[in-house]
Amino acid sequence: MAIGDVTKKWLAEKEGDAGAPDERATPTVDPTIAAVLAQMGRLIDQLAQAKSGSDGEKDAAYRQIELIEKLITKTQPENVHHPGISVFSHPEGDLAHPKADLQCKIYWIGYDLRTETLTPQEIDLLNRLKPGEYRVTKSDGTNIPFRVAGIHSDKLDDKGVPTLERLEVWFPCKHENRQNHMSMVSYLQQVLGDRIPSNVELLAELAKMRRELAEARRGAMSAV
Repeated sequence: MAIGDVTKKWLAEKEGDAGAPDERATPTVDPTIAAVLAQMGRLIDQLAQAKSGSDGEKDAAYRQIELIEKLITKTQPENVHHPGISVFSHPEGDLAHPKADLQCKIYWIGYDLRTETLTPQEIDLLNRLKPGEYRVTKSDGTNIPFRVAGIHSDKLDDKGVPTLERLEVWFPCKHENRQNHMSMVSYLQQVLGDRIPSNVELLAELAKMRRELAEARRGAMSAV
């Protein structure tokens, strides 16, 4: 595949989202990750010229790759947790920055979810969840069904629509299906279309860019 596929796909999706109205809340992407993706987007364009350009342009592209790799590996480890009063609060703490309430009662494979044991990110994602039949991917690559059942009350909202009273999330998780599950955040991001490339994917793309630059340099040397 061409270099930058994961990054270009993510950037294209974000541009598409920006141009189309969406009733869902805007997903929060860590600013450092967003910066990395933006840098990689620029690097993809730079590489197209560097591969057929001078040795100086190739060297500049190599240095850019090294800088982005450092940014990913040194400042953005996987599953980073921002400092806060607790792992379930905003960094300012619940007193200064209270968490939002859940949109309704939500059960996750039978467990009653409560805001005090959910992070702000989990609450944001859960509050955008809608009833429906979805598919998610486990850590081993297995694709499984992900069902969100909605139960409505007789009470109508201001648009005359029955009020959502409860959501029940179900996916195969027992017996032979209990292994290799992703986190709640990962599954919700997949369902809501918020998934961003992981550090592993970004580093793999940078390695691919490095190889293509090396091949371009060898080709230029053999032509001399």
